[in-house]
Amino acid sequence: MKARYVCLAEGEVRRWFDNSAARSYVTANVYLRSLGLYCELNGTNPKAMLEITGLGLDGFSDF
Repeated sequence: MKARYVCLAEGEVRRWFDNSAARSYVTANVYLRSLGLYCELNGTNPKAMLEITGLGLDGFSDF
C-alpha cells in the first residue's frame, strides 16, 4: 500500500473516506491522497491532527 493510502487502515479515516466516496469517489480519493501527503510531510497522522484541533472528525471536515 502506498504511503498516502496508509490512512485507510484507521477505522475513522475509512469511514470518512467511504462517506465522501458515496458522493464522489474522485473527490474522496483526492482528499485521501492530500491527507496522506500532509501527514507524510509533517510526520503526523490523522488522529494527532484531530487532537490538535480539538474538533473531532465531524467538526474537522464540517465546512
